[in-house]
Amino acid sequence: FNGWFSLPENILRELKIELLAYDVFMLANEEEVELPVYEGEVEIFDQKFPAWFVPGPPLAGMEFLSSVGSELVFLLKQKKVLLRA
Repeated sequence: FNGWFSLPENILRELKIELLAYDVFMLANEEEVELPVYEGEVEIFDQKFPAWFVPGPPLAGMEFLSSVGSELVFLLKQKKVLLRA
């Protein structure tokens, strides 16, 4: 688990997670963009892992998701993102 997720900006605002820094990322078309990086955590099967989030379409590695669960759940009021089997 590499800990990186991409989420829409409105969800990042609602989660109220901490802005860590700005970093440069290379897109699939080789364009470089500077994005804010937010620090938080994800809970997977009752175990918490540090996680880093950038704004964008909702993305997480498919290999990771398929290996640990089948449903990604956002609990905005509790400020949690859950992955369920």
